Amino acid sequence: MILTMKTRLLFCTVASAMLLHPFASASEPVIFADFEDGSWGDWQVEGKAFGKKPAIGSEDPRIGFSGKRKLDGWSGEALASSWKAGQGDAVTGRLISPEFKIEKPIIAFLIGGGRHEDLQCLNLVVDDKVVRTATGGNSENLIESSWDVSDLKGKTAHIEVIDEAVEGGSWTHIAIDRIEFRDK
Repeated sequence: MILTMKTRLLFCTVASAMLLHPFASASEPVIFADFEDGSWGDWQVEGKAFGKKPAIGSEDPRIGFSGKRKLDGWSGEALASSWKAGQGDAVTGRLISPEFKIEKPIIAFLIGGGRHEDLQCLNLVVDDKVVRTATGGNSENLIESSWDVSDLKGKTAHIEVIDEAVEGGSWTHIAIDRIEFRDK
């Protein structure tokens, strides 16, 4: 059988697409929250810890002062932070996201601040129960973390950023940024 040049080209194109398919089928991450618009949007704010708007990382007084810890690792300009200039760690509060349907198997986020479970954490809530939680690593450096939520696909959920830790201990603040829904 003699293949024409056109047929060979078509065959090569189809074969290449089949080989790349596992990588090409994963869609881009969906950004759920990155706080870049300068407001909390549809998120509910309780207490005083998170203020009236997201923190602007480049204006954070922890950056560039000798002897101070350096906030680092956030994405863009803004982030959710419960540390407030002039108030330090003395304020408490919560940020509560709008509800969403879990459609992708991974929820990824940047997290920093203290490691105080139940008092200072990022929670995924389904059916009024905390099903996943994460804390900072006692560091001003936000690190990427994620939850495998493949077992929760199709469920309705919301996210809570909690700071109920008060002055008197160390690392009693939390910072969150760039919450994404991912395929892997």
